[in-house]
Amino acid sequence: MKISCKKVDFSCDSELFELCESLANAAFPPHEMLFPTTFSEYKSEHELLAFYQSDLRDDITGCCASDVDIGDEFIGFCALVLRSSFVYLAFFALCEDKRNKGYGARILKYLQKKYQKPVVLEAEKPYIGANDLDLRVRRAGFYTRTGFIRTGYSIAYFDEIYDIYCTEFDDNILADYKAMYKDFARQKSANFELKKITS
Repeated sequence: MKISCKKVDFSCDSELFELCESLANAAFPPHEMLFPTTFSEYKSEHELLAFYQSDLRDDITGCCASDVDIGDEFIGFCALVLRSSFVYLAFFALCEDKRNKGYGARILKYLQKKYQKPVVLEAEKPYIGANDLDLRVRRAGFYTRTGFIRTGYSIAYFDEIYDIYCTEFDDNILADYKAMYKDFARQKSANFELKKITS
């Protein structure tokens, strides 16, 4: 099955934005919901991409993303912050019935090709005693299988610790990542604690 992609207008009135918002509310805990309405307030460039399943369009892995036809089926979205040295994947969600079918891996590969920059993301740290340890381990495995490496850093916010993954990582990216979170902290009046993983 082919996947097509559409850049979403950040207008809260758009039907497509509402589809993304509805999926975000179902996929993420309320305390993590920086997206969607405040996401567009950040100083950095940002994009919201919606993905569709279609037999009639060119696949995202083979060409540039295309506009979506009526009748294409919405399968998920990603929210991105475009930094000078990397692309930050802030949110990525697929509709429940589209998970574990290869769509996620194809979309992550597409993002790497589209932006021609390292992609950075965070995932809940797997630790003994986590209620959803199996899910955390599977998620970490999924990211490593799709070309991401664990950077050796983690970030804590909203009473959770997240490991930081990147397709490439260096001091430039680390400095830009820290600057991004300073912007976030100013916007959200929130505390973010970056840590070097020692174990």
